[in-house]
Amino acid sequence: MDLLGNAEHGKLLNVNLALQALFSFALLICSFVVAATANAGFNAVLTAILSCTFVVGAYRVLNRSQSTLAVGFVIGVSTMMSFLMLMTAVFWGQLSGCEDVKDDPDQYSCDNKKAYGATCAMSVLLFLLDVSFTILLVLWRDDFMSESSGYDDIGGNSAFVNNAPGAADANAYAAYDSSTYKVPPSSADL
Repeated sequence: MDLLGNAEHGKLLNVNLALQALFSFALLICSFVVAATANAGFNAVLTAILSCTFVVGAYRVLNRSQSTLAVGFVIGVSTMMSFLMLMTAVFWGQLSGCEDVKDDPDQYSCDNKKAYGATCAMSVLLFLLDVSFTILLVLWRDDFMSESSGYDDIGGNSAFVNNAPGAADANAYAAYDSSTYKVPPSSADL
C-alpha cells in the first residue's frame, strides 16, 4: 500500500534534490579551498561541479522531460554519483588525518585538515542523499515516465495485420495466411 500519492513522490524527490543542491554548493566551496592540495585538488573541484550539474539535470528530467530514456539515464547517473561521493568521502576523510612532515617532500601537502574534513562531511551527506534519491526513484519510476510503449502506434498496413473485411479487429495480428501473402520478386526480376 502506497502512503504517498504521485504528487507527493515528486515533492519528496524535489526536496531531496534541493538538499543535494545545498550540499553540492557547500562541497563546491570546500573544493575551492582544497584545490591547492597536491594530486587531488582538481578532482575535488571536478566532483563538486559534477554534483551541481547532476542536481540541475535531475530536476529538469523529473519536472519537465519525463521520457523513459531520460528517467533511466537519471537512475544510472544517480547510482554513479553515489559511488563517486562515497569514494570522495573516503579519500578526504583519510586525508584529513594527515600529518605535517618537516622535510616537505614533493607531491605531498597537509595544509588544511579542517577543510579536508569538511569536504569529507559534505561528501558523506551527498552520498546519503544520492543513495536515497536513487532508491526512491527506482521504486517510483513509473510515476515519472509519461510516454507510451511505442507499440501503440503500429499502423494497420503491415503484412502481419489482417485488414480484410469482416475481420474481428482491424488492428489485430493475424496468423500467417498463405492465400493473401505476396511473395517479393526474386533478385532476377529486379
